[in-house]
This record gives sequence, C-alpha cells and structure tokens, in this order.
Amino acid sequence: HMEWREWDRDLHPGDIVLTHFRGKGDWKGTMPDMIRLVMKTITDKGYAVAKLEDYV
Repeated sequence: HMEWREWDRDLHPGDIVLTHFRGKGDWKGTMPDMIRLVMKTITDKGYAVAKLEDYV
C-alpha cells in the first residue's frame, strides 16, 4: 500500500518518495515488485524519477 502526507493523497512536482520494504508478508511480493509498482505509479502520473542527490 501507499501512504500519503498531502491532504489530496497525490504526487506533486518535487515530492520526495520514501520507500520501506517490510518483507513479502506485508507487500505480497518482492522488493523488485515493490519498486516496479512505485515506478509505475509515478510514471503513470506523468512524472519522471530522479536521484535526490541531483537536487540537494
């Protein structure tokens, strides 16, 4: 599942996405599965993913 901090529960330009992998019991899949889901969610909304170090 995904949790959001913003009231509208959506991504915004400049958002930082923090992920935690808690194991197959919580995620119903592997860490690569979780990463694919997060990446798909981000790109389906029209955003690109970049490294945080490129911005700080």
